[in-house]
Amino acid sequence: MAHVYHEAVFNPHSGKVGLTVLFAVHAQSAAQHKVGPQVLEYHLVHTVVSGQAEFSPPA
Repeated sequence: MAHVYHEAVFNPHSGKVGLTVLFAVHAQSAAQHKVGPQVLEYHLVHTVVSGQAEFSPPA
């Protein structure tokens, strides 16, 4: 089983105008990790560094 961890860094200046990064996360999720469905007030970008992931939009 892979080591599971989660690190997050939040931008203290996130209320400014224009395109802003709110936070960044580096994580190793457990197998079969699932989130949602959810509605967010921002765009979320995921990058898979190794292994695989599957995105399933809501029905």
